[in-house]
Amino acid sequence: MRGALVPQLLRALAAEPHRVFTKDELLRDVWGFRSQGRTRTLDSHASRLRRKLDPDGTLAPIETLRGRGYRFTLG
Repeated sequence: MRGALVPQLLRALAAEPHRVFTKDELLRDVWGFRSQGRTRTLDSHASRLRRKLDPDGTLAPIETLRGRGYRFTLG
């Protein structure tokens, strides 16, 4: 099931390119979490998605904005 959420994360980010999604928004909308707490779920899935979209690390399609959230910047 872990891998099944990677496409859902991509869909959520790509639906509004360049928008910054907060960690809370993504955890709620993709994983159904009600409270973020201290979880690395999103971080590990974002990392996995980056490796799939950009194996050589040149495009940086998923951007992490420290203290703000994540955004999709490819394209």
